[in-house]
Amino acid sequence: MCYDKKMPNLILDFLFPRKCVGCFRFGSYLCSDCQRKIKHLSNQICPECERNSIGGEIHFGCQRRYSLDGLTSAYEFASPIKEAIYQFKYKFVSDLKTTLVDLLLSAKKEDLKKDFVLVPIPLYFRKENFRGFNQVALLGKDLAEKQGLEFRGDLLKKVKDTKPQVKLKEKERKENIKGVFEVVGSVEGKNILLFDDVWTTGATIKEAGSVLKRKRAKLVWGLTLAR
Repeated sequence: MCYDKKMPNLILDFLFPRKCVGCFRFGSYLCSDCQRKIKHLSNQICPECERNSIGGEIHFGCQRRYSLDGLTSAYEFASPIKEAIYQFKYKFVSDLKTTLVDLLLSAKKEDLKKDFVLVPIPLYFRKENFRGFNQVALLGKDLAEKQGLEFRGDLLKKVKDTKPQVKLKEKERKENIKGVFEVVGSVEGKNILLFDDVWTTGATIKEAGSVLKRKRAKLVWGLTLAR
């Protein structure tokens, strides 16, 4: 008897039909009409002062020894990309991965330098075990494979659990994330592309970037799907 590998997916699609996170139309998780509503970011910002910056490079006057060297983000964190990220992150809709990666590539393909190592922001192990996956690592690995970048999901480790950043004010976010990351292995002389799904205050990426710089990473840029 021949086994059709597509059959389980067909059954799942029948039992749990895909529905657009933006307009709730059946057929896909993000329909073509809603994808056209996603707002591209027309400007990039300095990761320190968050003022406009050409290409997202840190301003000369903002540069510090352990600061990020730049930041690039693809889309405005608004509907429907906001709902898509939420569903992927908190509702375990892992099938959204391909759509989100393709959206990021369509906006930022030319900004992804080949001599950078892509490193995702890690989750604390208990949180990752509960969720079943690290959504940022899944997106980052797929992105790296499609762009021919080296992917290192094991280079950065979160060693302390923290409160959800979304519930905290800016000052509290900085305190909450201090001292939670640890570098595993050598990053000396490497160029790192530090990947996260969303830039809000930047506290998480900046803390991770500082840890990598202290271990003598050459350049550390932030990359996010939305801001």
